[in-house]
Amino acid sequence: MKLTVRHIADFLGIPLFLDKRPSKVVFDTRNLNGGELFFALKGEKVDGHSYLEEAKQKGAIAAVVSKEYSKVIEGLPLIPVQDPLKALGDLAREVVKNSKAQVIGITGSVGKTTTKEFLHSMLSNAFRVGKTPGNQNTKISFPTHLLNMEEVNDFLILEMGATHIGDIEYLTSITPVDYGILTHVSQSHLESFQTLEMIAMEKQKIFRGSKLKAALVNHQAQKWMQGAPIPIETYGVDISKADFTIKAENKGLVFYEKGMKSSVFHLPMIAPHHLENFVGAAAIARKIGMPMDEILKVARDLQPYLHRFQRIEKKGITFIDDAYNASVTSFRAAFETLQKMRGRRIAVIGEMRELGSYTREGHEIVAREALKSVDEVLCFGNECANIVDIFRSENRPAALFSSIDQLEMALKQILSSGDIVLVKGANSHQLWKVIERY
Repeated sequence: MKLTVRHIADFLGIPLFLDKRPSKVVFDTRNLNGGELFFALKGEKVDGHSYLEEAKQKGAIAAVVSKEYSKVIEGLPLIPVQDPLKALGDLAREVVKNSKAQVIGITGSVGKTTTKEFLHSMLSNAFRVGKTPGNQNTKISFPTHLLNMEEVNDFLILEMGATHIGDIEYLTSITPVDYGILTHVSQSHLESFQTLEMIAMEKQKIFRGSKLKAALVNHQAQKWMQGAPIPIETYGVDISKADFTIKAENKGLVFYEKGMKSSVFHLPMIAPHHLENFVGAAAIARKIGMPMDEILKVARDLQPYLHRFQRIEKKGITFIDDAYNASVTSFRAAFETLQKMRGRRIAVIGEMRELGSYTREGHEIVAREALKSVDEVLCFGNECANIVDIFRSENRPAALFSSIDQLEMALKQILSSGDIVLVKGANSHQLWKVIERY
C-alpha cells in the first residue's frame, strides 16, 4: 500500500503517529504473514476482536477496531472507529477515487468469474489491467482486495456480488463503473430476494452512475431491464436479436456484432454457458475498442476457471469439476453439455443452498433435468432426498449420503473406465475434493 498507517488513521479521524506502510489489509488472521493492517470485523459467527492478540503475534503492525472495544493489546496500535466494516469501505473508496483506471463491473447470478477471467485475458495483451481475484465480490472481500491491488493505469475488472438488497449499490458507491455487464439471472440467494425480478432489480443497479459508458445485459435478463437508466445492449449464444452473439457456422464459430460477422474461429470449450461468458467478455472488449482479430487470437487459448466445468482425466475416468456453485440454471447448463458426451454418465450432486421456499421445487427440477442425461446419481445433503426419490421412481440407481467420505467410497466402487462423472453442488460442500482424492 502507498498509504502509511498514520495516513490511514488520519483519514479515519484518529491521530496515530506510525509511519510504517502496511504490506496489505487483512480481516482473517490466517492470512497474516507480518506487516499487515488488521481489520477486526464482526460477523454472524466470528468476531475479529477475539483475534487481536493472535494478529499481534503474527506480525500485524496495527488494527482497526470498534470504538466499543476497550482492551489494550500491548505492541499492537489500535485505530478505534464507529464501524470497522464501514471504515474498510470508506478507505477503499478514498484510494480508488484517485485511480486513473476505467472500471468494468460484472454482476449476475452465474458466470461472473468466468466472464471476468475471459475479459482479463483479452485485455491483458494490450492494456495494464487489474482484477478482483476469484470470486472476491462481497462487502468485505471487495474493498479489501481493492486496497491490496497493485495500481493500474488502464482498466480494473471488478466482480460485484449481491446476497442482500443494497449490496450492489454499496459496491458501486465504492467504485462507480464505466462499463457494466449483467450476466445470467437465476435463483441464487432467494432467501433474501424472494423473486427473480427482485434479484434482477438489485443487479441492475450496477448501471447507475454518471460515469457509465456502456451497459451489456445477457439476453435472458433483458425482460427485467425496462427501468435501466441508459439504453442497454444485449448478448447471447445463437440469439439473432442480440447485439452481440456467436453462432455455429462452417464447422466453427462466428461472432456477430450488430449484424457484422467475424471470421470463423474455435474455442477450446463446448459448454453453452462458457460460450455465453465468452460473448459477454468479447462484447465489452469490442465496446472498449479492441480489434476483433486480437480477441480471436486470445480466444483459442481460453480455459475454464477453477471448479467451473473443468474437464479432468484420471485413470480412464472423465471428471467434470463444476463444484464451485449450484443453481437450477447452472445444473441445467451442465446436464445439457453432459448429453453431448459419450459414456456412462454419473452425477455427484450436492444440495443447493439459500433457495428459501424454492428449495424443494428447485431440487425436483434438477432431478427432472438430470433424468434426461444422467444414468446414476450419488447425492449429498438432506435437500437432495427428493432427487434420489425421483430417480428411484424411474428405476434409475440413486443413493443419498450425509458423509462425503462415504459418498467417495461408493463412487470408487461403481466407476469403470470410460465413465463420465459430473461433480456439482454448493461451494460450501467442496465436492471437488472427491476428484482430487481419486
